[in-house]
Amino acid sequence: MNLTSTQKAPSPNLVTPHFVLGGFSLVVVAFILMLYPSAVQQHYFNPVLLASTHLLVLGFITLICFGALYQLLPVILDVKLYSEKIGITTLFTLVVGVFFLVISFWNLNLKEVFYVAGTLISIAILLFTTNVFLTIKQDSNPSIEKLFVIAATVWLFITVILGFLFGLNLSFNFFDISHLELLKLHAHIGIFGWFIQLIIGIGSKLFPMFLLSYEASKKPLNIAFYTLNVGLLLGFLSLFSTSKSSIKIAVFLVLIAIGSFLYFIFETYTKRVKKSIDYGMKKAVLAVVILLIPFLIIISLFYFQSTEFSVTQSFLYGFALLIGFITMLVMGLTYKTLPFIIWLKLYKDYVGKHKIPMPKDLYSESTQKLQLLLFIGSLITIPIGILFSFKLIIRVGTIMLFAATIFYFLNILKIILHKRYLS
Repeated sequence: MNLTSTQKAPSPNLVTPHFVLGGFSLVVVAFILMLYPSAVQQHYFNPVLLASTHLLVLGFITLICFGALYQLLPVILDVKLYSEKIGITTLFTLVVGVFFLVISFWNLNLKEVFYVAGTLISIAILLFTTNVFLTIKQDSNPSIEKLFVIAATVWLFITVILGFLFGLNLSFNFFDISHLELLKLHAHIGIFGWFIQLIIGIGSKLFPMFLLSYEASKKPLNIAFYTLNVGLLLGFLSLFSTSKSSIKIAVFLVLIAIGSFLYFIFETYTKRVKKSIDYGMKKAVLAVVILLIPFLIIISLFYFQSTEFSVTQSFLYGFALLIGFITMLVMGLTYKTLPFIIWLKLYKDYVGKHKIPMPKDLYSESTQKLQLLLFIGSLITIPIGILFSFKLIIRVGTIMLFAATIFYFLNILKIILHKRYLS
């Protein structure tokens, strides 16, 4: 697969706003944590964490994933995106919905503003799901990557609808289940059903392509797909059961899925032709390594201690998943996708006719290196500060995180604002 070879990619005017708004959302999340570092030491059901977490997962990760999928689906399937107009409508509706959702959580007002937010976000996800399904329908060739994208989109829709219903439940109490149990289910379906599944599906194409490694077996991907989805289904059904055995089986199956994906990445990495890798891929590979942390936390806590996380353990688990793994991976792969998109727009008609820059020349390598160092520093200092209750270290970590996101956003702007030059 070659990102520059397809003529069926959508207009950059659809894709690039997702990266700009997503990058800006990440900066805002880091800014909030820098202003309120004590929030990370509190129970996760507090206004600052609720607002910033949903801005992170919907305003940054989901927006970037939408933009990347609009670009990658036509490339992977060799079909046109079903509707760019639906894509633009989805973007506008989702951004407005997330804005109202953040306000709602910040004020802990799960009434009128939350209803508006939930309705807009649900409409946006329904539009996105329709667009993805009608795009995939154009391609009749079966593939494990396509199955992952379809399943991830379905779980995203389920996650959003459940989140809306759970929020309504705080006012109307029509579920006879603990609010915290509902929140945990909502979070895990979103993380493992949508993000992890999409990452595996798209990553199984991108990692071999960018590492020039095509000999890895796809058997681990097949194992990951079925164990992950059966595990998610069991986990969902366990909410309505008093038995603990089903949730343990569900966790075991999800662990097998993660292990299978990690094995696929390991095999892809060891069989790569490209021995030296750039900083974008270093971020992506490091993010996959970080996935081992929540993997081991689940094993140690769930099977050797108890099924309940302490406040500190809950935050470290979520931090490792959302910031250490998913955010770092998305940031890394931004440098592998966005430059190609802009390069394709500006230089595809000049290949072989003029001396033109490479996609990596569209951003600052030194800025990316500094961003990576600061981001890794925050990944180390924030957990240490939480574990040992050192508020100063937590504050230093959040400042480093904020600085890293600023450099990331500046590079996004540099890529998108690049002006064509020929020699």
